[in-house]
Amino acid sequence: MIVLSNMILSGLLVQFTQLCSVSNIYNINQTVNFTNTSVGGITYDWKVNSISQSTALNYSYTFSYQGYYSVSLTASNGFCQDTKTYYYTVIDTSTNTPPVDSCLRTTFQKSYSSINRNLEIHSMEPTADGGTVYGGTVKMPLAAIQRML
Repeated sequence: MIVLSNMILSGLLVQFTQLCSVSNIYNINQTVNFTNTSVGGITYDWKVNSISQSTALNYSYTFSYQGYYSVSLTASNGFCQDTKTYYYTVIDTSTNTPPVDSCLRTTFQKSYSSINRNLEIHSMEPTADGGTVYGGTVKMPLAAIQRML
């Protein structure tokens, strides 16, 4: 957080949570409610399997087919944007068989876009699907901050 002349500028932080399953495994035709807990965003773009679905603050999606899905939230504040992606497995409980694709998604995608970016990773956390979440900060020179004001 940066304080300039009693004005607080907070970095853009994209976060969202899903209600239902801790393991990210869902049934066919199950609706999942995603709650946007981002900080500093003005516009939002929800994507399922890389296809834009909604620009609403929060989002609900029904998994119609067995398989693997990615759900992404991109937030923008006019100066930079940030994206967070989670992966989900959808199964057919009537047959109790896993999806045809036996490869589990094991990557976590995070992308940054900002003015004069300088990224610093300060934490790593494992995800339920075997991937890794990297946490960090974006440092910007004072000149870039003044341009935003």
